[in-house]
Amino acid sequence: ASAIKQFWEEVDWGELDYLFVDLPPGTGDVPLTVLQTLPLDGVVIVFSPQDLAIMIVKKAVRMANMMEVPIIGLVENMAYLECPECGE
Repeated sequence: ASAIKQFWEEVDWGELDYLFVDLPPGTGDVPLTVLQTLPLDGVVIVFSPQDLAIMIVKKAVRMANMMEVPIIGLVENMAYLECPECGE
């Protein structure tokens, strides 16, 4: 978590139109630090259509709402993936 803060503060970003920060899923230390430290205009949450992933996304949405960070969008990744083994 401290590495993220250090990275944000010490890099000369120059003029940016957009900066995308790819984070691990969930509501652990890294996402929490980013929400608390970086000046965010909003977040885009990417998830896969699995029960566990959806549960994690719900927690992430609650965390963003609690911290008053706007959710710009939700992206469902692998929405049309069919398992070759079971057909789901």
